[in-house]
Amino acid sequence: MDFYPPFFLERETIHVWQAFVPHLKGRLEELETLLSRDERLKADRFFFEQDRALFVVAHGILRKLLGRYLDRLPDHVLFDYGPYGKPEIVGLSRPAAPFYFNLSHSHELVVFAFSKQYGIGVDVEHIRCLSDFLGIAQGYFHPKEVEQLTKTPVGQKCDLFYECWTKKEAFLKGTGEGLSRPLDSFAVSLGGGDVPGGICILGGKGKSKNWSVQSFKPICGYAGAIAARKFTKK
Repeated sequence: MDFYPPFFLERETIHVWQAFVPHLKGRLEELETLLSRDERLKADRFFFEQDRALFVVAHGILRKLLGRYLDRLPDHVLFDYGPYGKPEIVGLSRPAAPFYFNLSHSHELVVFAFSKQYGIGVDVEHIRCLSDFLGIAQGYFHPKEVEQLTKTPVGQKCDLFYECWTKKEAFLKGTGEGLSRPLDSFAVSLGGGDVPGGICILGGKGKSKNWSVQSFKPICGYAGAIAARKFTKK
C-alpha cells in the first residue's frame, strides 16, 4: 500500500479544496470503494448518472482528504449527523483536537473546507442566467438585501444575487440549521457593506456570535462563500 504523509493544518488557517467532476470520472470506481454502505445506497438512488457521479466524487474525495488530515484510512473515517443533517467525525480511536469540515457541490464542482480552529460552512453555486433575480430575492432574502439588490445596476445584479445566496447558505450550513431557518430571518453584508463581521442576525439568540462570512471565486461560472465561527474560551 502506498504511504502518504498526513496534511498539516495550522490552527489559525482554513483550507479550501475543490474538485471538478469531469476530470475525475475515470476514478469513480476507485472513489466508490471508499464509501460506506449507507453512502453507496444513497448514490444508487440517483436517477441521473451525472448526479450519482457528483455524489461519489464529493464523498469519496472528502474521505481521502479527511484521511490525510487525520492520518487514517479513508474508509475508516466515521460520521455522525446533526438534527439537520450536518456531518461530524466520530469514532476516533484516541482523543483528538476538534476538527471541523464542510462540503458543497453544484453542477460539476465540489468544494471542501477544513479547520481546527473554526466552525465552518461552505457553499458553491453554479451561476445561471435567471430571468427574475429581484422576484426570487423578494421571496427569500431579507428586506435589507432586497433593497440593496434593487439599487444595484443591472449589469451587477447577477453577481450580487449569487454573493448573497452563497453567503446565506454558507452561514446556515455552518450553524447546522440548514433551511430549517428562513433565509429572510437574517441579513449578510454585500458588496463591501458595513455589517460587522459580514453578517447580521436579526432576532437571533447566540447563533450568530463570532461568525464572519466571506465570498470567494472557485472557478469561472461559479460563486462561493465560506462562513467561519471562531470559538473563544469562556
